[in-house]
Amino acid sequence: MPRKKLMSLVLVLCLASLLIEVQLAGQDMLGKLGQPQNYASKRISSFDRTGGNKDSLAIEPGQTAVPADIKGPGAIHHIWVTIAAEPFYGRKIVLRAFWDGRNTVLIQVTGKAEEAKALDFGFLGYSLTPSSRAFITDWNFIGPFDAPDMDSLLTVYPPEKEIVLDKKYSEKGDQEVAWTKIQAEPSGYIDLTKLVQPNEQAIVYGFGSIFSPAPVQAYLLLGSDDGVRVWINGALVHSNPAYRGAYPDQDTVKVSLKAGWNKVLIKVLQGAGGWGYYVRFVDPDGKLKWSREPQK
Repeated sequence: MPRKKLMSLVLVLCLASLLIEVQLAGQDMLGKLGQPQNYASKRISSFDRTGGNKDSLAIEPGQTAVPADIKGPGAIHHIWVTIAAEPFYGRKIVLRAFWDGRNTVLIQVTGKAEEAKALDFGFLGYSLTPSSRAFITDWNFIGPFDAPDMDSLLTVYPPEKEIVLDKKYSEKGDQEVAWTKIQAEPSGYIDLTKLVQPNEQAIVYGFGSIFSPAPVQAYLLLGSDDGVRVWINGALVHSNPAYRGAYPDQDTVKVSLKAGWNKVLIKVLQGAGGWGYYVRFVDPDGKLKWSREPQK
């Protein structure tokens, strides 16, 4: 730093109304804003942990501090920071946010003249979109099965009992259904309205396998129109009985993958109108590999 004199920086941080999902973790939070929620409202601040009255964090030049380490999903609705330092170093403050140690958001105050007193540090909101998303585009597919209402999402159909890709079943409207291979659109969207007839009050299944070189905790991101269920290696990992339009990454599901091949089965229900889904795994290191063909 050009100035050798140590500077004490007092940072008061208050994260107000931190909504931590309790039972709805991983589900579509924005789509449920108008419904009663089961969550805990929490606040994290720089209060004096010793019981005194020093409600601040002192950060020396070149040092860092972690004002909040939050576990689990949630929504941060307010960040309040006041700074006391002599001379005033507000435009040299950097706030960083990390998600699971991988993705970084850098919020930086800069550009003000030295004599300026105010800071141009304010925004009403922002959203984050990955520069690229590797959706699963190749699927084994079967359907439609008859599904008169949302309760049908819980009904057990043949693919939940067995995965036999050369087997056929007699289902909706007495038509014969069989496993076939499908490909997603360039956007990663599986548009079921183009692939399935009849395409109302119905259910379909998609199946494939994902390879992991070692046991790992991974995140499965999906969007669906309408309700959806997912199994990994025969174990149900996600169920969302939602009437909604499909968008990427609506639901976030933490899953356990074993070393080697893992079987993935998805079930998507249709009421009326649009119908389809998106699926991808968070894989920043490119270690996971997807295959439509069944793997042992």
